[in-house]
Amino acid sequence: MNTPKNKKILTPAQKKRKRIELVLCAVIVVSMLIVRLVLIDRGAIRTQDSALTNEELLSVLERHEVTIDEDGTTDYATILSATPGKRGKADTAVIATGRTVLENFADGTTTVKFPNASPVTGSVLASNEEAGIGIIRCEVEDQDSVYYSSNLYYQMETGTQLYFLDSTESLVPCTVQETDASVDGYTSQMTILQADNLSADDLGTVLCGRGVYSASGYYLGTIETIETDGTAVMASGADVVELVTKNQ
Repeated sequence: MNTPKNKKILTPAQKKRKRIELVLCAVIVVSMLIVRLVLIDRGAIRTQDSALTNEELLSVLERHEVTIDEDGTTDYATILSATPGKRGKADTAVIATGRTVLENFADGTTTVKFPNASPVTGSVLASNEEAGIGIIRCEVEDQDSVYYSSNLYYQMETGTQLYFLDSTESLVPCTVQETDASVDGYTSQMTILQADNLSADDLGTVLCGRGVYSASGYYLGTIETIETDGTAVMASGADVVELVTKNQ
């Protein structure tokens, strides 16, 4: 009869200890899952499918949306990432905006106003004119990175409800009319949105650079233009994230 060589034989006490350890591990794992489910149910942990109230959603957008001041003109952008500085250096924030906003920059720099922070100078890091996007780098303290969801982005379909802020910082609901749309002036596929009840002051390129979010507060893209009937063109959040990743 063949027996495995160098096989460790456990004593009854060791076997009992092993069983107890396995049971304890199982109990801990199950307990963690239960705690997570309770926190999700209470809203302490947010999932991609957890719709926020309008007040909660407004709070999320206000933390991540910034304004750009170029020669007295106000434009907009979204904080894509905020990286803590090393060895005493300032934190670095990378913000995403629309192509039209970058066209206003005279020397590649601009003034950016972050939530609860003094204005800072931002410089153009990269742009993709075909996708209608650009990214700007700034040095600023204590800012939060936005959450982007590729799952939610690719799951968008006609009728999906999204949100952005208007020029008065009010929450604007909109619905997806078309995904992967071909739009004159862009070689990348765009998303067409329908926003109602916008003021005449917010039509055209006024809101260019505004981030567009899901009902659960995830960033999905950036506004390029809004026509007089409320039809908005949204640049792809996937393109924005790819551009940021390539240039960080």
